[in-house]
Amino acid sequence: MIKQASSNERVLVIGTGAALLAPQRDTLVYADMARWEIQLRYRRNELGNLGLDNRTASFAEKYKCGFFAEWRAADRLKKRLMPALDFVLDTNNASQPKMIRGEVFRRALSRIAQRPFRVVPYFDPGPWGGPGWRKYAISPKTCPTMHGVSIAFPKKIVFC
Repeated sequence: MIKQASSNERVLVIGTGAALLAPQRDTLVYADMARWEIQLRYRRNELGNLGLDNRTASFAEKYKCGFFAEWRAADRLKKRLMPALDFVLDTNNASQPKMIRGEVFRRALSRIAQRPFRVVPYFDPGPWGGPGWRKYAISPKTCPTMHGVSIAFPKKIVFC
């Protein structure tokens, strides 16, 4: 049973989806973590999937659950909450979290979106590739000059 807070009590709701449980709030802090950091924590068995006690499950199992379900839902919630965020808490470095005011974060996103930018690509041999795919691969000697990129062909996968 949830107790109704009196007007002079402070109630702190923390966790994934907390904003959905407390739609009437004074302050909203959005704790954010990059997908890459989530994957690293999956690999170190520091993190399981939402609502599951599966920290020690395989990386592939946790990644696929994140990729197909959790990250999609989190993206939708983040878009919905973005206009109301009072603060954004960067949790990528567990020992040094950083926080920024929501209005400053939104202004920075707006500025970034108005000019060209690029992210650095990273090719991780995760659950979709790696050694298991080598039996379908053709020789890298016949590969185009796109080093570090996997190119898919019908019935064959080229590892360059």
